[in-house]
Amino acid sequence: MLGSEKKPLYYVVVLLLGSLIAWLIATGKPEPAIKASDEPKDVVVDVALFDVASHRVWLKSQGLVTAEISSVLSAQVAGRIKQIDNAFVVGGSFEAGQVLLSLEDDDYRNAIFNAEAELANAKQLLASELGKVKQAKREWRDLGDQASNDLFLRKPQLASARSTVAGAEANLQQARLNLSRTKIKAPFTGQLLSKHADLGQFVTQGMSLADIYSTATAEVRLPITADQRAFITVHSGAAKQVKLFAKYGTKQFQWMAHIDRIEAAVDTSSRQYYLVASLETPFQSLTSAQLEVSSKAERMNPPLAIGQYLTAMVEGDSVERSIQIPRKALRQKNLIWLLVDGRLVNQMITPLQVDRDFALVQLPKSFQGQRDLAVIISDLPFAYEGMQISASDAGQRHNIQADAFSASD
Repeated sequence: MLGSEKKPLYYVVVLLLGSLIAWLIATGKPEPAIKASDEPKDVVVDVALFDVASHRVWLKSQGLVTAEISSVLSAQVAGRIKQIDNAFVVGGSFEAGQVLLSLEDDDYRNAIFNAEAELANAKQLLASELGKVKQAKREWRDLGDQASNDLFLRKPQLASARSTVAGAEANLQQARLNLSRTKIKAPFTGQLLSKHADLGQFVTQGMSLADIYSTATAEVRLPITADQRAFITVHSGAAKQVKLFAKYGTKQFQWMAHIDRIEAAVDTSSRQYYLVASLETPFQSLTSAQLEVSSKAERMNPPLAIGQYLTAMVEGDSVERSIQIPRKALRQKNLIWLLVDGRLVNQMITPLQVDRDFALVQLPKSFQGQRDLAVIISDLPFAYEGMQISASDAGQRHNIQADAFSASD
């Protein structure tokens, strides 16, 4: 009986001890250390400074070299080619008035002799008729009749004799002209592009002998889009400059030209406009003196060739309130990031020209004349309007000129 009375007391003691231990553990736990939170740090970015001003647009295009004047050398008389000049070869150069081909001229010399004989006979007939007219006038006067008669005075016969002389003179002049045309001369200074006749060949009147072109001026037809057309004004008052580029191996050469005109018609298939660039003396070869000095020859442009492909940078109009920024500073299509009072500001712009390295953009009117415009050029994985940022340095000044656009792109 005594053992059963002690068990309830034992349970009570154990319960009290467990409660005490639990209370000690709960109340004896140390307070967690409270650390002061760090202040948020600004994001550091690279910034470039720009002055909002007027920048010139340069339009990219390409085209083929053509001659301003090209012609077909034709025979004006028939005959067999008896002699050709050394310049009458493909690529041969000639001067204006130089004889390129000679035709057999015996027939034409004989025609001159015949025309001279006809003229002499016509003059003799005219002189005889003049004498008869004088005789008729004396006879008419002796008759004392006041009324004249043209037939009696031989006026029709005299007019016929004079017409015969004029016709004989014209025949002689034509015979001499035909003889001169057996010497086929170059109409201008140029080069021979292709030939269609050679020594010993019989040619007929009007037959094509060669294709030739003038070396004085070349033209390059440059297509531009409607968007590009908005940035160039072509008029006679001020010629737009053009930079033409060609590569020979690893070397790139440049020629300066000017826009001569814009074609009146738009290409119906591509809907493009065409500018025509004019280039003076583009086909001149290097002289022997220039070739002797290799260092000097390297600085000389090689002669261009008909049909050669060239890339072009055409001088366009100037655009107000514009800046030329690195390509990577352009966000999306029409947005840039500005640093204003330590915060990021999204600024909408109008992209005017974008290439591989640079972008020319136009700002709203409120930015007219602003200096030291801070443009963020760093890439940020997460950016939002009003974000606190700071520049990595005082900001680098970028005054990129329009010439910075690469012509090879």
